[in-house]
Amino acid sequence: MATNTGIEVTALKPQARAGDYYVRPDQTPSGIEQGLARLAGTMSKKQKEEDKATAENLHISDSLNNANDIHDFTAYAHESAGVVAHLKELRGRSYAHKWRTETENAYKEFAATSDEQGGDYHSFMAERKSVLAESFKGDRFMIAGAMSVMNEADQNMRAVHRQYLDSRMRTNTSNELDANVDVHMASFLSGNKTLQMVASDIDDMVQTAHLTGGITNSKGNEQVFNRTVAKYKETGDYNYYRLASQLKFAKGKNGTVNTKAESVLGDAFEHVEYEAQKAQTLSDQEAEKQKKIDIQDAWNAINAKFFDNPNYNVTAEDSRSLTVLGIKQTAINAVRDSYATMNDVTRGQRHVEYAASIRAQINDAMYDPNGVQVTNDTLLASMVYGDIHPSDMASLQASLKSAAQATPLLQGPEIRDYKSTLIERAKKAFAYDDPANAAIIYNLENDFDEAFVEIIKGHYKQEGAMTPSNLELRAYANQAKDTIEMASQLKMDKQNEYLELEASYDALADTSAAQMDYSINDADMEDVEQLFETKGGKKIKAALELDPLTPIKYKNSDGVVEIIPAHEALDLRIQAMYTFGGYGGYYVYREHQKAKKRGY
Repeated sequence: MATNTGIEVTALKPQARAGDYYVRPDQTPSGIEQGLARLAGTMSKKQKEEDKATAENLHISDSLNNANDIHDFTAYAHESAGVVAHLKELRGRSYAHKWRTETENAYKEFAATSDEQGGDYHSFMAERKSVLAESFKGDRFMIAGAMSVMNEADQNMRAVHRQYLDSRMRTNTSNELDANVDVHMASFLSGNKTLQMVASDIDDMVQTAHLTGGITNSKGNEQVFNRTVAKYKETGDYNYYRLASQLKFAKGKNGTVNTKAESVLGDAFEHVEYEAQKAQTLSDQEAEKQKKIDIQDAWNAINAKFFDNPNYNVTAEDSRSLTVLGIKQTAINAVRDSYATMNDVTRGQRHVEYAASIRAQINDAMYDPNGVQVTNDTLLASMVYGDIHPSDMASLQASLKSAAQATPLLQGPEIRDYKSTLIERAKKAFAYDDPANAAIIYNLENDFDEAFVEIIKGHYKQEGAMTPSNLELRAYANQAKDTIEMASQLKMDKQNEYLELEASYDALADTSAAQMDYSINDADMEDVEQLFETKGGKKIKAALELDPLTPIKYKNSDGVVEIIPAHEALDLRIQAMYTFGGYGGYYVYREHQKAKKRGY
């Protein structure tokens, strides 16, 4: 078409038709672009690893360990966000470990009063987790670092709690079984139930415990049986033996006899019989001991009247105080006659020596586990026969009474064990292998006995004094220990001083021995003894016996008088006796002295 401009305009016609689609040309990146992308990814991964390594290095010296504020990162303001993020994770994990320890400690208190079914554990752990969460203030990096520690702690503690509840339940069940054995037995002893009924109740109790899961039937039956047997051995009440024989454990399966139970019951029976016999024996011994004391007290009372008046006429009451204890009237009359003639008999040397020997026997036997063999009857018989003068009876009977009071206490288990501990401690504290120290330790026991007896004598001198209690015995034992410790320590100090001095003398001898040649004539003891016969040698000998370091005058080969120790003077004088040799004079002397001490 033509326009007035002369330019022919051709009408535009659309080229696209229905069914035609536009296709983008191929945009596949070039090799350079692909390389740049891979490089960027690699650099990002490398940076993350570097950030992580940096954070780990910083955490080693991080102030977290001593800081109060775990959110303080001012010291790391120059570090990248990646480093700080990793550092937060590490702090979170470290703090979680601290929280775990605190939680484990808190659990110990919680567990003691926790619910039997374990239902309150969730609340306990939720509270502990909230404490941790509050510390992090919502910081997702710290929380991420703490999660593994927190979850592991929760799992482990949950398992521990289950085991604890199971163990506690079993322990409580066991304790209840033991306690209920006594409760059921009490109903029999009060007459409310027969023994068979009690046995049935106990069997039912075990079955109930079994059904609740606290204990198995077999274990429960054995436990109540053992508890019943233990009560029999403890009390000696034969009813417990009868009850044990009727329990399921004793009867076994299908009514058969349980051989194990039979053996246990047999041993228990023998134990009770033995303990009963032992108790009776001890009771008889105590009764006999007390009888001796009562006899002595009765005689002492009468003797005091005879001392005031040798012609005292024994009253019926006086005689009865002795005859009820088995003393014959003829013995009483003989003693009366002896006192009546007391002033007619002179107390001679024979009486003095005999009384002294009897007193020594009493005092020596006081420390004998078998006790004092001298009796009041012995004293009275000796007086009647004239061996003991009546005027000595009061002091001899007083000694005998002290022995009768002190010996049982000294030989009793309380003091015997105390003394044994004391001696063992002393052996460990000092060089017990040394013969001298061993002798001191040995004497320590005797010293303790003597100190303890004196304290017991003082105890009984008090008005109205009774047999000391175990508490008083312990106090008296400590008092005896304190009494001897100072003396023993002094002995030990002196012994140690002696040993140190002897060691110094040995050192001087070693110096002397070092001069010995062994290839020429050395000194011998014959030389030393020959020297000691001389005027100068006698002075050296006297000085040596006093102390080898004692200074003495010595004229040397030049005629000059010197002041030297005695041991050096001995060495030099012996050498002067030889043209060649003569060394080691003091060494020879010292070895000879040591041999004499050993008895060689």
